[in-house]
Amino acid sequence: MGSTTRRVSEAELQKLKEIQIHLKQIGIDISQVELSETITNYVLERFDDFIKEYRAKTEHDKQDTLLNWINTPFDGEEQTDAVKEHDVTQ
Repeated sequence: MGSTTRRVSEAELQKLKEIQIHLKQIGIDISQVELSETITNYVLERFDDFIKEYRAKTEHDKQDTLLNWINTPFDGEEQTDAVKEHDVTQ
């Protein structure tokens, strides 16, 4: 099989590392390259099931306002002091 290079996000690498850790805990030691290839092959072999599940997830996520709100990144600083506020209200 030929080799090529593609950009991989930090998030994707972290997920691969987490999967590697879980697999290693059950005695399966696999490189990130092997793991990535295995995942890709698994999806290709079960493509119809994958599409069905992916569509269901994306349609659900689009309609789930609370989930979308929870997953929205928040940039900012907290401007309150909960300890002082707690002491004042008591």
